[in-house]
Amino acid sequence: MKVLVTGNEGMIGSVVEKILCADGCEVIGFDIANGHNILNRNEIGSALKGCDAVVHLAALLGHFEDVPDEIMAVNLLRTWHILSAAAQAKLKRVVFFSSVNVLGIRWWRRLKSNRLPLSLFHLKNGLVTSFF
Repeated sequence: MKVLVTGNEGMIGSVVEKILCADGCEVIGFDIANGHNILNRNEIGSALKGCDAVVHLAALLGHFEDVPDEIMAVNLLRTWHILSAAAQAKLKRVVFFSSVNVLGIRWWRRLKSNRLPLSLFHLKNGLVTSFF
């Protein structure tokens, strides 16, 4: 199986790539560290040619120095580009990883509170206790 892994040079992507290779998959890496542009639809389409699946991990973590518009462009628009290109290439499988940022957790800070942008259901039912 030939698999495109976006963000393959990252913390999670590098592990996913190793696991896929160990399972006998041919992995095509796609990462900004190697000069790839996740916002370029044509580049993504070219990278997907001949692939059976894509594992989508490329993202910005949202550090203090990151610009909100850039985070939205990379983390939202890039996902749309991947999904569109995967549909056009008629891929049978797309694996998407989200981020801890969807929970409102800023991983670079130590949190003292259970109050996150989750519903009261989570708090009332003990699904959110403490972090860090």
